[in-house]
Amino acid sequence: MRLLPHGVAVVLFMAISLAYFAPQLQGRRVAQHDREQWLGTARELIDYRDSTGRESLWTTTLFGGMPSILVSQGYPKNVVEIIDRGLQFLGRPASYIFLTMLGFYILLLVVGVNPWLAIPGAIAYGLSTYFLIIVGAGHNAKSHALCYVASMVAGFIAVFKGKYWSGGLLFAVSLALGLVAGHLQITYYGGFVLAALAVGYLVMAIREGRLLQFGKAVGVLLVAMLFAVGANFNRLYQTWDYGKESIRGKSDLVQKSKANGNGLDREYATAWSYGPEETFNLFVPNFNGGSSSLALASDSHVGKFLDAAHIGAQQKAQLLHSMPVYWGSQPMTSGPVYLGAVVVFLFVLGLFLLRGVEKWALVAVSALAVLLAWGYHFGWLTNLFFDWVPGYNKFRTVSMVLVVCELTVPLLAFWGLSKWQRGEVDDRRLQRGLLWATVLSGGVALLLLLLAPALASFVGPHDAQYVQSGFPQELMDALRADRVGLMRMDAFRSLLLVLVTAGCVFLLLRKKLKLQWFGVLLTAVVLVDMWVVDKRYDGVHWESAAEYEKPFSPSQADAAILRDTGYYRVYNTTVSPFNDASTSYFHRSVGGYHGAKMRRFQEFVDRYGGSELFLNLLNVKYVIARGSDGQPTAQFNPRAFGSAWLVDSVLAVQGADAELDTLERVDLQRVAVVDASRFPLKDRQYTPHEGDTIALTQFSPDRMVYRAATQAGGYAVLSDVYYPKGWRALLDGGEVPIARVDYLLRGVEIPAGIHRLELSFTLPSFYWGQWVDFGFGLVMVLVLVGWCAYAGRRNWLAVRG
Repeated sequence: MRLLPHGVAVVLFMAISLAYFAPQLQGRRVAQHDREQWLGTARELIDYRDSTGRESLWTTTLFGGMPSILVSQGYPKNVVEIIDRGLQFLGRPASYIFLTMLGFYILLLVVGVNPWLAIPGAIAYGLSTYFLIIVGAGHNAKSHALCYVASMVAGFIAVFKGKYWSGGLLFAVSLALGLVAGHLQITYYGGFVLAALAVGYLVMAIREGRLLQFGKAVGVLLVAMLFAVGANFNRLYQTWDYGKESIRGKSDLVQKSKANGNGLDREYATAWSYGPEETFNLFVPNFNGGSSSLALASDSHVGKFLDAAHIGAQQKAQLLHSMPVYWGSQPMTSGPVYLGAVVVFLFVLGLFLLRGVEKWALVAVSALAVLLAWGYHFGWLTNLFFDWVPGYNKFRTVSMVLVVCELTVPLLAFWGLSKWQRGEVDDRRLQRGLLWATVLSGGVALLLLLLAPALASFVGPHDAQYVQSGFPQELMDALRADRVGLMRMDAFRSLLLVLVTAGCVFLLLRKKLKLQWFGVLLTAVVLVDMWVVDKRYDGVHWESAAEYEKPFSPSQADAAILRDTGYYRVYNTTVSPFNDASTSYFHRSVGGYHGAKMRRFQEFVDRYGGSELFLNLLNVKYVIARGSDGQPTAQFNPRAFGSAWLVDSVLAVQGADAELDTLERVDLQRVAVVDASRFPLKDRQYTPHEGDTIALTQFSPDRMVYRAATQAGGYAVLSDVYYPKGWRALLDGGEVPIARVDYLLRGVEIPAGIHRLELSFTLPSFYWGQWVDFGFGLVMVLVLVGWCAYAGRRNWLAVRG
């Protein structure tokens, strides 16, 4: 009987997850934009892996070439990945929601919540609107990492409650699984919750004179963290090592280095800042218009205006789908971070019921997360964290920190109610808290319902541009009225849900409902609350398995280019070249789509992107552009320098700024520009002779072979992106140095005669790092199995008396 609610919970979580993604059971897949973009970047690596059985650590199909570490890298000796694959038995994306619910259920059990209360709490958490929105967008690594945050926090709390073995193992395994998911930003934000709780437990230990127990708990957690990190050492080390050369590393350009230090560009990192008024979205989903892609109804104010203006049905439909209903400050959004009216109400109630350092630690970190999500709207705090908190400036989209609130708010909500159920809070205190929670949360909803136009402008930051482009002011006034109406509709909805939930709690308080039936009723209310809003914003579209595996079809331009089997690059102007990887699916592209591109390449694009210098230097042989019929056409670039060329001279300059500036002042087919402060090269002239050549004869993603012939020697520029680690050059079998020339390319000195030049890419740390993964992972799994066997036998003996 003790296991019954747990069995019910697991079955219910599975049923809800599969029901939400029901087409998955028919073999269909979610069409995900970001996954399609990832597949474009990764196709070369996947094909190479399938055809050779080897891992290439370099890819040539995006941004002129970059390490594959954060593109599509396999870690064959990572033991934790085997556990993760087993836990994903429901298949994606249903497994994401199932594991998220299960992890939060475990968290609620650890803090003492009754299983019948923990079930609706876990469902509320798992169906947080943001979690479903990112599935539709294709942010799979993010969804994957979120599966294990709650159980990681559960293990952390369990250790401080004295459950050193079970808590330590839960923490270690959850953290290891979260790191396997490969979205460090989510795990980093989970660390905010752990840090807040740790401070709270330290304060409590000092007050109660239990510093020895605190130290023991910290020691257990450090050992657990060591094994979790050790089991993922290779992934973490390679990511850290590459990060120094990515846009998250320090720039060599003086002005950029002063502005951003060792991290992302501040404006880029805070572009997606949650507006302060958008915080109401946590409670009223359509407060700011909900989604940038939300379509208005035909009988909306805008619809009626269009009817009065005698707009045709087709044009009316287009306008109803394209009007900017969202009026928040983010560039665009797929939907709000809606926590649920039920959860917010119970959270307010929990504030009146809970006491102790854990409550205040979670409240504090929740408030901090909201303020950090405001980004540039709360600049001094954002700048403080950006400049002084380790790791914070490595991540973009600061509004993502609201995942902290998505965990802490429902945790406090159901933890608080459980205090009464366990007899730690008397009826009178619950009754008083219930009254205040109803007045406060219901009052906010009522205020928004009655006084909406007086409380906010309902004018978007880009509305004026629509008027300037020819939209009548009357149409924009109608849009504003629709925004008010949408907010009022959801405010009424939230008010109704608050009153229904308050009624359920009141019946429980008056003993009119048993706890089990209260749990069933609350589960139903939570499902009604979250499911409807999730379906409104999730953006999930289904496609066949064949479409999922091959999301791109070649255009006539692609087909024409693919007939050329040489080594060259393509620049596609029919898409956003540096924010789209569809070109990389078919060609070696100078564009692409990646959140951590190489820093020097981005700086080169910022200065010269799309110019003739850019195209020729990077061996862009074909440009895809729109033809007169609007279809993509392939245009041949006869001036591309080729895969390698010999220059007449080397020009040494001092510093990255001078190197970048000099490129537009010299003939780069004849002159190689080098930063002499980084490479021991001096100004030098070479005597070219007729017949001096260098040509690429063999190529694969991580290996290039050239044939060079010169009468008096020369200097070769290779049209591939320079990377300071891993690349090794052999001239007739003897190693020679590679210099960075022309700001981002490779350069090699060639002596007189005919020579074979081979460049290959390998990272020794990747291969010995695999054994570190294996060692730590194996020990962790053996300890886990041993403890489970011991605990299982102990429980079996206890049951038998």
